[in-house]
Amino acid sequence: MVCSMAQTWCNEQILEPLAGNWDIYYVPTANPDPYPPPLEPYLRSSAVTSKIGSQSTWDMTNDNVYSQFAATGDWMRSSSPNLEMVITSGVRTVVYDGDADFICNYMGVEAMVRESLISSSPSSSHFANPVPTCAG
Repeated sequence: MVCSMAQTWCNEQILEPLAGNWDIYYVPTANPDPYPPPLEPYLRSSAVTSKIGSQSTWDMTNDNVYSQFAATGDWMRSSSPNLEMVITSGVRTVVYDGDADFICNYMGVEAMVRESLISSSPSSSHFANPVPTCAG
């Protein structure tokens, strides 16, 4: 409970005031960010859902799932061991972050990949020299 209360406080007292009217996923852009355009029509189209075998309707966020997850306080815990387990089990994985994203701490993500995953998992050695990619 303490961690979830801390997360709520941080969001309300720090994140929201700092973000102001800027897009928290691409800070050089004011809200609402016109790019990318709404993805719902594409992601809900039968052309896409039939190709990937979707069994449910795509939604950007499920507020009920978010609320239950946030209430656990897991936001403040490291997910590195879980990610490592997925990668070492052979699941092809993309670790995605951005340098203009206020929510995803790209330096922290890259440090986690370099330090935690590489040192403890021989099968993740392909992360040893990540290649920064710029889109846009």
